[in-house]
Amino acid sequence: MLHMKTPANRKRLIEEENNENPQSLSQRQENNLASASDSAPETKSTNRVSYSTSSQSSTNIPIAIASILPETQSFAANNTDLETWRAAQQRILLEPFVYLTQQRGKEIRSKLISAFDFWLRVPPAKLKVISEIVEMLHTASLLIDDVQDNSELRRGIPVAHKIYGIASAINSGNYVYFLALKKASTLAIPEILDIFSDELINLHKGQGMEIHWRDNAICPTEAEYLQMVSNKTGGLLRLAVRMMQAASSVKDGNFVHLVDKLGIHFQMRDDYLNLVSQE
Repeated sequence: MLHMKTPANRKRLIEEENNENPQSLSQRQENNLASASDSAPETKSTNRVSYSTSSQSSTNIPIAIASILPETQSFAANNTDLETWRAAQQRILLEPFVYLTQQRGKEIRSKLISAFDFWLRVPPAKLKVISEIVEMLHTASLLIDDVQDNSELRRGIPVAHKIYGIASAINSGNYVYFLALKKASTLAIPEILDIFSDELINLHKGQGMEIHWRDNAICPTEAEYLQMVSNKTGGLLRLAVRMMQAASSVKDGNFVHLVDKLGIHFQMRDDYLNLVSQE
C-alpha cells in the first residue's frame, strides 16, 4: 500500500520510529558518523564535534569559529530558560559548519590575504574581520558544494551531510552566509555590502553553470569554462581583495585582475587533478 508523506503521516512515522528506536539525536549522529567512517575506510578517525562557549580561546578553534562563538556566549549570559535555549539552538545550527572546520584546509585564501596586505596595508582590526568573513563563506560554501556534488569525503573525513543530514548541512551553510553578511556590515564601509552581494551572486552563477553542464552532459567552450571558473572560484578571492582595497588607504593599484587570474589557476589545477586522480 502506498503511504503519502503528508505532514501528519510524516509526524506519525517519526513518532513510531522514535518509539521503536528511542535514540537521542546525538546518538543517531554518532551512529551516522560511525557508519560513514566504516564505508570510507581510507578516512581518518574522527569524533563527533563538541565545543562549548567557554572554550573559544582554544587553539583548535579556527578563526571563523572564534568569531561566531561569542554570540552564543552572550545568549547564555543570562540564566533564563530563553537565553539557554538560544545558546543550545545556536550550537545545533552551527554544528555541521564546526564539524568541517575541525579538519583544516590548505588555507590558501588566508595566505593570499596576508600576501596582498603587503601592498594594501589594511588596518589590522579590519583585516581580521575580512579574513574571518572569507573563511566563513568558504567553509559554508563547501557544505553546500558537497551536497551538490554528492561527495563522500572532504579533507579526509566523511562530508558533513553524511553525518548531520542534507537539510541540516544546507541550512548551516546558508546560516553562516548571513552571519558573514552581518559581520561585513560592522566594517562600516559604504561599498562593502555591494562587494559582498556582487561576489556571492557571481559565485552562484559559476556554480549553477557547472551543475547545469554536468547534469546535462554538456561540454562548455573554453571561453564559457573560463567565465564559470572566474565566477565560481575567483568570486571569494575577488571579494577578499575588493574588501581590502575598500578598507585600505592605499589607492595606487587595483589587484582584482591579478587575484582573478589566480582563482582561474587554482580551479584549473583542481579540475585537472580530479581528472587524473585514481581515487
